[in-house]
Amino acid sequence: MELLKQMQGHWVGSNLVISDQFDWFAFDYRAISSSHVHGIFEGGSMGNLFTSFFVTDYKGTRTIMARNGGVLSGIYRTSYFVLDSVRSTNNENFYRLVDAQASTNTMWMELLFKGDSLYFNAYTSQLGVQFPPTRHMTFKGKKEN
Repeated sequence: MELLKQMQGHWVGSNLVISDQFDWFAFDYRAISSSHVHGIFEGGSMGNLFTSFFVTDYKGTRTIMARNGGVLSGIYRTSYFVLDSVRSTNNENFYRLVDAQASTNTMWMELLFKGDSLYFNAYTSQLGVQFPPTRHMTFKGKKEN
């Protein structure tokens, strides 16, 4: 549940998507219930991205999952991820969520919280075309509120 608390806020920074650098990029993550945080990037004509983190039962275990999807640059997709790794130190919290069907063989996301900063990396195999998966996105942002 700590991930849901840390994720909340308006994160503003830069995003490298494949080879396109977006110098200004913002995700707005808000709790819509005690067990669900919904986030959006509103890109106007470029598209909208949605990511929700929620508590659920998955294969008989209570865990956190994420749904990521939307349209960016004319490409629509949606994917589900399950939390598989957590590491915490005094000043950092790391979370990895992997594809709910194929684990790290297909795609995963990594979230690193350090102070008021978020480092969000996503990796993909382009649905199994490229192995091992490579970095798809790197967002670096600060919590604005």
